Amino acid sequence: MPKVLRIHQPIGVDGLRMDEVPMAVPPENYVRIQVSACGLNWGDVDYMQDNYSESLSELPARYGGDTVGIVDAVGTAVDSSWLGQRVCSIPYFYGPHGEHGAFALIDQNYILPAYEGFTDIEAASVWGQYTTAYFGLIKQGKLETGQNILISAATSTAAIVDRTYSFEDYKQAYAYMGAKRESHGKIILTID
Repeated sequence: MPKVLRIHQPIGVDGLRMDEVPMAVPPENYVRIQVSACGLNWGDVDYMQDNYSESLSELPARYGGDTVGIVDAVGTAVDSSWLGQRVCSIPYFYGPHGEHGAFALIDQNYILPAYEGFTDIEAASVWGQYTTAYFGLIKQGKLETGQNILISAATSTAAIVDRTYSFEDYKQAYAYMGAKRESHGKIILTID
């Protein structure tokens, strides 16, 4: 059975477990991808401590986003041309379908083809940065053409990739994040 990371207790990394779960069939408007890499950021850490803007509905709970992989199944309302495509998930509230694991169920409205020239690690790292900046600057800040801004730091989802860890080494990835909270970039977990 495939392995996924799930929150069993909302106490941080110590509440996580690597669980074997049955391969899920995608709901009507979802795709299933075989994950090759997924991003890890401070939103995930807050979520696993039940300290995020969206609360855990039930435990154990899957979490995480910023994934890249190959679509291997589609729901009944999804165009079958997605099958076999390499895609990225874009940030959204994933509800019961977190993405950190060997497979992920993702709403079809939140996938895009992965950039052909990017490795899986690069592809998993970009969407959090750009949508974070777009939402904050354009949607919330109402930034318009011709205006100037000063961006004084780049951390969390708006940062570049700092480290890459194997999916099996998720505890080391979280320990690194804890030690570097103020000065790290994005962490990527790779799925073997």
